[in-house]
Parts: sequence; C-alpha cells; structure tokens
Amino acid sequence: MQMAETRALFPVTEQAVYLNNAAESPLNLWVRQRLEEYLATASAAPQDKPSPRSAVRKALAGLFGGAPRDYALVTSTGVGVGIAAAGYDWQPGDNVVVPADEHWNNTFPWLALRERGVDVRLAPVDEDQRVDPNKVAALVDGRTRILAMAAVRFNTGFRADLQLYSQMAHAHGALFLVDGIQGAGVFPIRVEEIPDGHI
Repeated sequence: MQMAETRALFPVTEQAVYLNNAAESPLNLWVRQRLEEYLATASAAPQDKPSPRSAVRKALAGLFGGAPRDYALVTSTGVGVGIAAAGYDWQPGDNVVVPADEHWNNTFPWLALRERGVDVRLAPVDEDQRVDPNKVAALVDGRTRILAMAAVRFNTGFRADLQLYSQMAHAHGALFLVDGIQGAGVFPIRVEEIPDGHI
C-alpha cells in the first residue's frame, strides 16, 4: 500500500497533522466500517454477533510469536496489567520494580499494591525519561516477583532492551511483564526471543 492510500484511510489527515501518542487514536476507515457492521448486527440480530476471539489470537501470534492459545484477551492494557498485579500471590516482603513515570496503566495497578504491603520500587529515569538499566538492576533482588516496563515509553518513545530486562528479572526468579502496546506492529517484538516473556 502506498503512503497516499494509507493516509486516505485516516480522514483526520485532511485537516491536521496527527502525531499519535497511542493514548488516543483516530479511527481509520476500515476499522470504522467493521465497527458499524458490528453495531448493525448487535442492534438487529444480537444472536448473530461474530466472535472474533480466535481470529484475534491468531493475528496476535503472527504479530508477536508464540501460539494462538498463549494469548488471553482483555479490554485494555490497564485491565491486563491490573489482572496481573491483583492476581499474583503476593507475600509479605515481596516487591515489584517499575521505572518511574511509566504510563498510568503500568503504574497505578502496581502502586495499589502498597495497600497489600507490597514494596513498589520505582526506578528513577533521567531528565530525558530514559530508563537506566543500572538503576533498575539496583532495585531488583531475590524478593522481586515482577519487573514491569513498557517496550516503548508513551511520553518519549524511548525503547527498552527487552532481552536485557528479561534476563535481569529471570536471574532473580522474577516474572517480566511488558506493556507492549506502544510498539505493537511498529517494530518487531517476538515473545520467543524474550525468555519466558510476558507481554
């Protein structure tokens, strides 16, 4: 598809230069058409609404690797991170490590754990919002249960070295949770290349 054809799918480009920060995005015409088809079916024949779950899981496996059965579908990144945070079997003295100033979807669910006695450790970032691996490593220890970070920071576009952080987490027996929404489809993220990766 040529650039002009791609731009034509986004009517917003006729009136503005749109810089997508992934917090809010304009619908392209294909997505709008599918939504309208779904709404028409839901209004007139709700029993015939399609179930796209299998197709979505297959598409995700194509995009990120792994098998379709490896994917659980949730309504948003925040819900997914919240399920992971609230659903983990936290014990007294456990900690979670997250870079400071992550998107709120990858911050608030962890901060809420303080009420349950979990030590929430925020790794400081530099003035350009870059994550320093040494500052993260200084906070990860034998009581770290999850290291969570964005593949791409929402506020700057800084890309994390997912393999490095995965190795850092697993060296201490911790899970590595990646908020991959900012980079999905923009640059390759392959779960099989991140040992025991969780995106």
